[in-house]
Amino acid sequence: MNRNKIIFIVGLVLLIVAVVLLLVDITGQSKPQKPVTTRPVIPEHIVRSDGPEIFFPKNARADNYDVNAFVYKFIKVLLANDYKHYRLMVTQQREPVSREKFEHAYGKVKTIRIKKIEKLKDTKILKQTGLTGCKLPAYRIDAHIVLRDKRERDIKLYVFRERNQWVSSN
Repeated sequence: MNRNKIIFIVGLVLLIVAVVLLLVDITGQSKPQKPVTTRPVIPEHIVRSDGPEIFFPKNARADNYDVNAFVYKFIKVLLANDYKHYRLMVTQQREPVSREKFEHAYGKVKTIRIKKIEKLKDTKILKQTGLTGCKLPAYRIDAHIVLRDKRERDIKLYVFRERNQWVSSN
């Protein structure tokens, strides 16, 4: 083979490679694909044989998945009667309930129903409850609790960011 034919063949191969690379780049297939991450499903109904029954319906949830995930994790900590993790998930702005009160309350609760999680428009209500260092975004959780002795009560908790993580007011 003469030198011109070799140059022509090499040039043709390089041209084909360049066209293929250009076509692949145009279709976007050469760009690294982001891994598909699925968010864990948050169940609407949680039951443990030895603990409270929890209802967390989709229509009661916040428009922020991270807030809902925090509430679900908080619920799991309560269901596990895990005081150590409970302490890590509540604000540092006030003294959390004692281990004794936490465990006593756990034994009394039959059902917790999350009724609504609503994004707050300002921090005025938080300041009124003694939470003066809070910034938006913050959320109010309305829940209904049924005790084992059949008494019922409505409660409000607040969820907000503190130390770069979501925390609960109680």
